[in-house]
Amino acid sequence: MDRFQQLLRQAGKFLFLVLFPCLVFAAPPEMPPAPVEAIQVTQKTFQPTVILSANLRAEEQISIRSEMMGIIRELPQPEGGAVKKGDVIVQLDNAQQKAELDQQRAAYELALLEFDRSQKLHEQGTTSQREFDQRYSTLRQSQAAMALAKARLDKMQLLAPFDGKLGIYQFSLGQVIQVGDLVTYLVNNQSLRVEFYIPQQYAQTVQAGQKIVVNPPSQPEVMLEGTIQAIESRFDPTTHLQKGYALLDNAKGMLTAGMALPVEVYLPARDTILIPLSAVSEKGLMATVYVIDKDNKVAIKSIQIHDRAHAEVEVTAGLTPGEWVIIAGQHKLFPGQAVVTPTPVAVPTESQKPTPEVAP
Repeated sequence: MDRFQQLLRQAGKFLFLVLFPCLVFAAPPEMPPAPVEAIQVTQKTFQPTVILSANLRAEEQISIRSEMMGIIRELPQPEGGAVKKGDVIVQLDNAQQKAELDQQRAAYELALLEFDRSQKLHEQGTTSQREFDQRYSTLRQSQAAMALAKARLDKMQLLAPFDGKLGIYQFSLGQVIQVGDLVTYLVNNQSLRVEFYIPQQYAQTVQAGQKIVVNPPSQPEVMLEGTIQAIESRFDPTTHLQKGYALLDNAKGMLTAGMALPVEVYLPARDTILIPLSAVSEKGLMATVYVIDKDNKVAIKSIQIHDRAHAEVEVTAGLTPGEWVIIAGQHKLFPGQAVVTPTPVAVPTESQKPTPEVAP
């Protein structure tokens, strides 16, 4: 029995010595090509934008102030209500001014009768030129005094100079207001002035005539479009920003003067290479992509990114049109790995992507 066990051990050692080199040096099984999602690099039209800080100011906005001292008798318009051009906003006590106008009107009518009588006598040659001139001067003075009295009477009413929306009254009925006192504000929010501030790096790219888009805070899915009208000729020496403004139609009343909000400025479009952001691996300042070479194997390439738009990046170096870029599952791949011949994956362009609703 011992002899038999000894023979078995010797046979096992022999088999190990024979088979071990085959196990160690045998070639590993070749992995099948891996399926990947990839796109072919092409040049596209890229519409870059820049987000700037902006303030809204109404094209028409005034503070309603009195030119006369008086007691407030009527405030016919509701606070915060809409008014039309010519509507009475404040009515001051005008009894004295009405009496003065009646007095001056009576004086004018008397002066007119005396002038007519003097003119007839002058034509007949029975009165002197001097007396005729005095009657004419008296008539003109009475006429001017009556016009002045009427102007004072008119100023006892504060009228809306344009269509708009009132603010809150600063006085109540029966209070006395002095000349120059603020009564309320009147603002026309139908047309807004979007005042924005341009950093130095965009001084040459943001220009008059370009389109802007504002999203109302209450309805961020809505886009309100405007056009840049003018840009300041210098930078502010304190903030080092350049001021510009655009006009915005706000007929729907979604925005209000005084708001602070971001504005998106559309810069000049250019033809460039765009790839999905999902294809890019970034570490610090370095960016790489996985590409498929002519042998259908994976390779890693460094790229240079210039700009970003939504879910795409603009590549200015490292890729050429016609190359295949892997856009999904890169973490499972390694350089030199064989992949299945790619089938183009449809990636929506900027024009194909769903866009927010544009306010009518």
